[in-house]
Amino acid sequence: MYRFYLAGAILPITPGKLTMKINNRNQTVSLVDDTTINHLKAPGLTDISFTFEIPAENAGIYPWAFNTYHSLVYTPAEWVKFLSHLKTSRAPFRFIVTRIDRSNIAVYDTNLNVSLEDYQQEEDAENGDDFVFQVNLKTYMDRNLKNYTIVQASNGTVTTTATKIRSTVGKKTVKNYRVQQNDSLWLIAKKVYGDGAKWAKIYAANKATIENTAKKHGHASSSNGWWIYPGEVLAVP
Repeated sequence: MYRFYLAGAILPITPGKLTMKINNRNQTVSLVDDTTINHLKAPGLTDISFTFEIPAENAGIYPWAFNTYHSLVYTPAEWVKFLSHLKTSRAPFRFIVTRIDRSNIAVYDTNLNVSLEDYQQEEDAENGDDFVFQVNLKTYMDRNLKNYTIVQASNGTVTTTATKIRSTVGKKTVKNYRVQQNDSLWLIAKKVYGDGAKWAKIYAANKATIENTAKKHGHASSSNGWWIYPGEVLAVP
């Protein structure tokens, strides 16, 4: 038994055919001695294509279909809007195919991050009011992007340099906090994290600063962050 999921929405009628093409990136090169070599490279992106049908009515009227009335996507009109959103949002999503044998044991799952390349909507009198969609997906790989700068010298020589764009996705941001009168690390953690018990996280990130400031005020140590002073600037990770 197969189940197809697009961005979390299950297809009410499982497609009868799924095509997955792993594209080639190998390069054939001819050498000066007229021999040919094949430069092997990592596989390219995978193209995925299939056709699926959406019943005009509740899928439960089809004995072979999966009833999706619990879902927000089940009518043809909603699928048109849903596919349009996947295309225009320009964001990757998950494509999942689950496979279960007759003993209800999972055999093999396909779980890929993909983009919607294109889709085709078909209406045929032979299908009544049902809609048929042909979908083409492509695996999505999130890599560090590069800026390419092309410079042409006065002698006509052209050089290209690539500079990696540093991605900030998933990176932790660090904010600064200026200590106020009557502040404590507990109160600061309560303000910024909503949990005073996380004071040690702030102390660990600013241990050198806190200890040095405490010594300037005549203390042997800060007593693990007990002694902090107005005007101190602390990094809050």
